[in-house]
Amino acid sequence: MRNNLKICIIAPAYWPAISYGGPINSVKLIAEELAKFGNKVSVFTSAFGLNENKNKKEIINNVEVCYFKYFTFKRWFISFSLLKEIWKQKNNFDIFHINLVWDPISWMSGFLLILFNKKIIITPHGTVERELIQKRSYLLKKIIYFLFIKFIFKKASGFHFTSEIEKDKFFEYTKINKPYKVILNPFNAEEFQKKADKKLLQRFNL
Repeated sequence: MRNNLKICIIAPAYWPAISYGGPINSVKLIAEELAKFGNKVSVFTSAFGLNENKNKKEIINNVEVCYFKYFTFKRWFISFSLLKEIWKQKNNFDIFHINLVWDPISWMSGFLLILFNKKIIITPHGTVERELIQKRSYLLKKIIYFLFIKFIFKKASGFHFTSEIEKDKFFEYTKINKPYKVILNPFNAEEFQKKADKKLLQRFNL
C-alpha cells in the first residue's frame, strides 16, 4: 500500500470503548500506525463507550475519530447518522477499511459503499467461520449473509486476516476467491517493557 492515502476505517466501536471487547485495541493501533506512515486516517464508529450518545469528532494520536449516535439490536450497533456521513464523504477517501462483519454498522456500510463502486478492505476478525455462526443468532446471520454480506464479499477489493487459521476457516465457509493478506494483530511493545512492581513479585515468589 502506498503512503499519503485517505483511509476511512469503519468499526462498530472504537477506543475508549474497551468494554465492547473484541478488536478495539488492535483497530486503534492499526489506525495509528497507518497515520504514522503519512496517511490521512479517519475512523467512523459508534458513540458506544462515551459519556453521551451523540455525534462527536476528536483527534486521537493523529487519527480523526468520528463518533456517531447509535442504537442497539441483539447486541449489534446501528447508526443511520454514520451511514449518512459515509454517503456524504464517499468520494473523499481512497479506500475504506471495514472491521467485523455481522454488526449492521459494518455490513450496511459495506453494502452502501459497494453500490457506489468504492474500494473496500474487510477484516472479519475471526467472525466468519461455521462453528461461530452456528452458535448464536444462526438464522438471522444466514439471512443477512445471503441477502447482503455474500454480495459484499464478492465485490470487496480484498481481505485482511489476523492468522492463517482465521483465513482458512473464512474461505472454507465463503467459498470465494479474493486477494488477501495475513497480518497478525499489532500490540504496543512498551506495555510489556514496564518494570514490574517488586513487592508484587516478592509476594508471589516470582
